[in-house]
Amino acid sequence: EAPLPSEKVSLLVTFSKCIELSIRHFYTQQGASAERIEQLAGFPADDFVAITTYVITRLNRETLLSELHLLYDLTPEYDLSGSEGYCLTNVCIAMNFIMQKS
Repeated sequence: EAPLPSEKVSLLVTFSKCIELSIRHFYTQQGASAERIEQLAGFPADDFVAITTYVITRLNRETLLSELHLLYDLTPEYDLSGSEGYCLTNVCIAMNFIMQKS
């Protein structure tokens, strides 16, 4: 596990990029053109959150919610701008959805 909050946030960015690459790979296997894949890869945040929610439910990480709270509390605000903040926010939204449905 990554010991520093900034390293954990970096792992969330990598996690998000893996989801995006998986989507690109799926459409490539379906025979979509490169142009169409680019259009589809820019999918809406709602779709990204839905996929993230599914992946998180498959992880079975009991400590994920507390780790996310700690990341928000311990990571400086300037480290949560751009893709880092976007990824953390999406994972938190997914976790909140899972918690509401539990």
